[in-house]
Amino acid sequence: AHPSTNEIYVFNRHGHHIETRDMMTGNVLYSFTYSKNTSVGRLSQVTDSANNKMVFFRDYRSAVSHIENSLGEKFPVHIGRLGLMTQFSGRSGRNWDFSYDGDTGLLKSTTLPGRLTTVYEYDSSGRVVAVLAPTGARTTIQSWMAEAGTSSG
Repeated sequence: AHPSTNEIYVFNRHGHHIETRDMMTGNVLYSFTYSKNTSVGRLSQVTDSANNKMVFFRDYRSAVSHIENSLGEKFPVHIGRLGLMTQFSGRSGRNWDFSYDGDTGLLKSTTLPGRLTTVYEYDSSGRVVAVLAPTGARTTIQSWMAEAGTSSG
């Protein structure tokens, strides 16, 4: 459960996240479908409460190769050697690029169409502490560990 968002996360016996429910109403907000109902099942579809779907197509290595939306549009995705998405290709060949720290796997930067790059900085625990926008504006993020969990401000 996540009290600040009023969400309950439901997992199957294999540890896969299968639903996100509204804590107050019990309604399903998101449902997740996997390729197999086993521990090796891969995420294949996400459906929201309005029945919008995202379908994940995989290649021979089981890496996501395309994402299809509810309109039937398929968008290519490139998964790098670390198993992380390095590029998403949108409409009209517009690409979003993602780079990661080789040691931690944390997202280092995102580059949007038009080559606008955002850079992320982390503390030693892997929490974002600063975001450097394409404009040069730097936003710092502070967090405090509380007894009942983590809060950010």
